[in-house]
Amino acid sequence: MITDNAMQSGSTDADSSLTAYVADFVVSTRAADIPADVGDLGRRSVLDGLGLALAGSASLTSEIARRYLNSLGIAADHGSTVIGSDMRLPARFAAFANGISIHADDYDDTQLAVAKDRVYGLLTHPTAPALSAVLALAETQH
Repeated sequence: MITDNAMQSGSTDADSSLTAYVADFVVSTRAADIPADVGDLGRRSVLDGLGLALAGSASLTSEIARRYLNSLGIAADHGSTVIGSDMRLPARFAAFANGISIHADDYDDTQLAVAKDRVYGLLTHPTAPALSAVLALAETQH
């Protein structure tokens, strides 16, 4: 069944249940519960993403995105950092800019899923959207 709020957002009760499940998993997982190799991979992905954000911030693509965001007049003194610049923006816009920078040079990590119906696999770049959002939101909390 689709609720009024879900209909407006395009989500279903199943979407909400999955979101609640994932959110509960994230909140209830303690660092001690994470296997060492998984923690190492996570730290490596974060460090890689930060380096890519800094390197990608010099790209033309990132410069264009920053100019566009600047033209919106949304700068915020206490906003989130746009890596590689002196810009501070509301979290969602900083996440947008940083995600572009992380992926700008296309060196970000790749997760490959292989199945019979995917001859070339399913290529995703999970760190760019996740890290850029987490950094921007975390900065609003401190």
